[in-house]
Amino acid sequence: MGRLSGRQTGCGVAVTASVTRAPGRPAGRKPEQTRADLVCSGRELFSRYGYHGTTIAQVAQHAGLTRPAVHYHFPTKQALYQQVTEDCYRTVVAPAAQEAVKERTLAQQVSVFIDVGGRAIAQDRSAAAFLCTAAAECATRPNLLDSHHDPITTVREFLTSAVRTALQRGELRADIEVEPLVELLVAMLCGVWAYVGFLGAEHGRAITSMTYQLLTGRLSLISQPSDGQTKR
Repeated sequence: MGRLSGRQTGCGVAVTASVTRAPGRPAGRKPEQTRADLVCSGRELFSRYGYHGTTIAQVAQHAGLTRPAVHYHFPTKQALYQQVTEDCYRTVVAPAAQEAVKERTLAQQVSVFIDVGGRAIAQDRSAAAFLCTAAAECATRPNLLDSHHDPITTVREFLTSAVRTALQRGELRADIEVEPLVELLVAMLCGVWAYVGFLGAEHGRAITSMTYQLLTGRLSLISQPSDGQTKR
């Protein structure tokens, strides 16, 4: 609420308004930039120390702000955590899924998902690290889960649809069980995120290429002839 102040003039008292900032709102920064800085700091700290190992004081210090400034944008630590989750979902998982569904085979879809997601997280390795740690934390602490923007749920739903469609197209053996194959692919994608997040993205494109060759059977020197006997 504005605070009124008066100054004396030759014709009497002129009233001017001096606007008082809301408590905790940082001076000199646009609210959108402050919020983005907090999300970035939260992502890095959550990925490094986990939810319970990260404090609001640490986030404030990392972002160069005060604790009231953090609470101005995020009333609770859980609110910040879920905003970080949503941010990773929108910048990494959703674009990867949107591009992958355009492909025609399961191998192409998985490879494109890895490639698009990998290029996104290569810009900020803390996003990959956060996706890995969040998957583990949300599995044991469901209250942290954002059901609308959960990366693992989205990945699992995408892969389930892709595998079932591949079965219908005849790309996979008819006796393949959907759920175990989906979980294998989820684990593989999480492994790629972990690699990029903690070790680096230097070999990102090579990983995508090798994944495609692996899924299409091109890495093996062993072939299966029609009589079922293995030969080289």
